[in-house]
Amino acid sequence: MKVKQGDKGKKKPVKEPSPIESESEEAVEDHDVYKVDEAGLKKPKTEKATTFSSYISKVKKQVHPDMRLSKSTVKIMDSFIEDFFTRLCTESSNLMMSVGNKSLRAEDVLRAITLILPGEIGSHAVSEASKAISAYEMDKESRKSA
Repeated sequence: MKVKQGDKGKKKPVKEPSPIESESEEAVEDHDVYKVDEAGLKKPKTEKATTFSSYISKVKKQVHPDMRLSKSTVKIMDSFIEDFFTRLCTESSNLMMSVGNKSLRAEDVLRAITLILPGEIGSHAVSEASKAISAYEMDKESRKSA
């Protein structure tokens, strides 16, 4: 490490990149980070990946409190849920546009559920969703009256 002479005679350490570091991409990225910090700018925030692992564990504890899930199982369940939500959103959006609505309604989501999920599991999901919608509307009305 070399020492650089400052304006008022104080010695400041200067970091010199080694020949190996100067050729690598990491050194270039680190060099850019120093420039951002020196300029007083903030680093761009990276988006956090949305995971459903906490919800998966809560539901699992309700159903089977003694069982455990491995990390790979949770990752598989997480990708399954993400895929299902993507399909549901796409189908709901297509139904909304085909009807000519400009906003998504609960009925569109219920129809999308029936189209995506087959048989008994679809009817069970629709009944649970209808229960949740009616509970939400009752809570909304009770808050208005209070």
